[in-house]
Amino acid sequence: MSEAATGSQYLLARGVPESALVREERSRHTLENLRFYRSALQRMDGRPDALVTSRFPLARSSLLASGLGIPHIPCGAEDRWSASPREILRLFAEAFFVHWYLVGRTYVRWTRNARMLDQIR
Repeated sequence: MSEAATGSQYLLARGVPESALVREERSRHTLENLRFYRSALQRMDGRPDALVTSRFPLARSSLLASGLGIPHIPCGAEDRWSASPREILRLFAEAFFVHWYLVGRTYVRWTRNARMLDQIR
């Protein structure tokens, strides 16, 4: 079962109506996931949707969604974070990915590389 299906079942069991959920299950990575979501987005009234994901990629996902012009409210999937050596390593990995994205985005804008810029917007 995909993460989207599991999360949907969880929300449906807690009273969230099916019509309020959008599941994207075709993507291979976060940027592709958000692009598919944006292309399927029916409502373009500017009201934000909840961007639900694990707390680790939440900052990166929010940056990518903002770059794609998707109004959203970040929402961590877990109730809370618990520190452990493995979790701290995951946190450092995500910090690297956020840094990589910000540096790459700045480079692309400075060089006005249209092909690369199209990849992130």
